[in-house]
Amino acid sequence: VNRLKYEGCGLVGTIPSEFGLLSKLALLNIDSNELTGTIPTELGYLTNMIEFDLDFNKLTGTLPTEFGQMAVLIDLDIRGNKLSGPIPSEIFNLVQMTMLRFDDNMFSGTISSEIGSMEELREFLLANNNMIGIIPSEIGRLKKLTKLNLKNNNFRGSIPTEIGLMTSLKIIDLRGNALEGPIPSEIGSLTDLQEIRL
Repeated sequence: VNRLKYEGCGLVGTIPSEFGLLSKLALLNIDSNELTGTIPTELGYLTNMIEFDLDFNKLTGTLPTEFGQMAVLIDLDIRGNKLSGPIPSEIFNLVQMTMLRFDDNMFSGTISSEIGSMEELREFLLANNNMIGIIPSEIGRLKKLTKLNLKNNNFRGSIPTEIGLMTSLKIIDLRGNALEGPIPSEIGSLTDLQEIRL
């Protein structure tokens, strides 16, 4: 088995840890159900996983650090749950990742400076969480990022001038934080920008 898709099937209960034994699994999509409980750490051993979608369930607990072992993962969508705790720094070492969708949870802690190594990233969605700290300057290395949404967190400090290096950006949303200081003039060089909300 290399694909499991059960989206919008009305599933209840918890995610079986036995899924971690499906070593060839490349796609797991069980979004838009009523699943509860935590994400089993065993899922982090699925090193052939490319697309992992658990969005819009009722999952709690933390994101396992073992997910940092999914070296070929390109799409991680866990938005719309009740996940909490820090985002493991190991996640930001997944250099093939193109989509990180973590919005509408209860994540806390900071964005690791390691995010700068995710140079294939196209979307980084972290809105409506409890994140703190600064927006790391290393984010400027994400030259392929088209959508950055960090609204409604507790980020502080200034908007990094390095944002002007993110030449593929089309949408930026930083509303609802404690950011201060000037709007970087470098944003004016983002010629693909379609929407900016500060």
